[in-house]
Amino acid sequence: MRAYFDARGTLTIPRSYRELTTRTVLVQEYVGGVSLVSLEAKQHEGYGIDSIVNQALGSDVWTQLRLLGTELLRATVYADYLMVDPHPGNIRLLPDNRVALIDFGLISPAPTNRGSFASLIHEMRKLYENKFEAGNFAVAMLAFFDVELHDALERVAQEQSEDYTFSLGGFIDHFTASQTKQTEIQHYLSDKQLLQLFSNILNQDNKLGIRITEENALVQRSMTMFMSVIRAISDAHDERVYESIIHDCILAVDEEIQAVGISQTATHREMSEERAYEVASNWLAMVAERDRRMYQFITGRSYA
Repeated sequence: MRAYFDARGTLTIPRSYRELTTRTVLVQEYVGGVSLVSLEAKQHEGYGIDSIVNQALGSDVWTQLRLLGTELLRATVYADYLMVDPHPGNIRLLPDNRVALIDFGLISPAPTNRGSFASLIHEMRKLYENKFEAGNFAVAMLAFFDVELHDALERVAQEQSEDYTFSLGGFIDHFTASQTKQTEIQHYLSDKQLLQLFSNILNQDNKLGIRITEENALVQRSMTMFMSVIRAISDAHDERVYESIIHDCILAVDEEIQAVGISQTATHREMSEERAYEVASNWLAMVAERDRRMYQFITGRSYA
């Protein structure tokens, strides 16, 4: 990760001194600056975080948070490993608008299905540009979290000469519109809480039967944690700052993906027709057990 960010010339990662390190003590390069957790404490005391950072470091905290968010999100698509524990204690703000990350006790390989995550970034961007489509977002989440199920449904749709994304996405759009929780749905959308919308509405009680891998769960954890950090800091200053920062981060990464592509696409074995129908059938049985109304929507095609 240090080599990756050094090549980028963006985030600062401390050097580890192996010759001084034992099984119980890790010795790393000293990182100064100001810890984000100490700034949060100052905010709770009524101080303005922007003035504190400017006086202590001569840096602009909002520029630093945009840099950090963009680089963490970009790394998910282009790096080999990810820091998945970006809590305030692991983030240090430095002079010259630089940012350092410390304590890499929890890391994860980058997602193998980077193409699916790139699609998810694009769907998140649409939310911030008032173009959100629940169906496309849910399909992107499904493709990222459960690759085999996504591939199986796509294969079955191809066998029936259907557009998988259009049919499943259209169903979810119609199903969402029919929900009685419209006030709650609009709250999540207006508050830009996409992951909560997916977990609490679109996939409540895992009605879609998605099997989330540990690797993808860690990526989701990292995204949720970072967004929570930004929301806590920005809301204490000005609620409008959060949306601006997150949108800028997503926009920068999505535009780069659209311009240069991604460094690695998913490498899946070709799924046989027999396996595709087996996975799809098991999925339908699970949906029927967990949400009969959703099952009837899917099989009845009443949304078409």
